[in-house]
Amino acid sequence: SLPPSELATSAVHIGDLERAARDRGRGEEADYWHCVLALVKEQLAAKTEAGPK
Repeated sequence: SLPPSELATSAVHIGDLERAARDRGRGEEADYWHCVLALVKEQLAAKTEAGPK
């Protein structure tokens, strides 16, 4: 699993992506950002669920 500091950084990054998606708001670029955001959240969830090796 990720160290807490890395998880916190990922959470901040997700917040930035969410703001970017909102700021762009419309059209193809907004769709792109929402797709990126969904992928990042999926990856973060997968890393979190994997737990310690």
